[in-house]
Amino acid sequence: MPPRKKLALKEGEQLLRLYVNGAIIEIISPIPREQFLQEMVNDINTNGMKPEWSGWYSLRSSSGGIISVRIRCIDAVEEID
Repeated sequence: MPPRKKLALKEGEQLLRLYVNGAIIEIISPIPREQFLQEMVNDINTNGMKPEWSGWYSLRSSSGGIISVRIRCIDAVEEID
């Protein structure tokens, strides 16, 4: 496998690896890992029991595009150097 290209991140952005629903997703977050995790868990806990809540999020992928993923549970969030 070729070595990973170092992404040019803007000030305050972090590359995060999410373990969600048995999948690994790499995203670029505009907020720190701990804040991202707290806000996501709070949103999931607040809305998870509402039948009208879809759980779909649009996130910026590490390749620069936008991905849409349904997140109802986060298994882990890892900060990538």
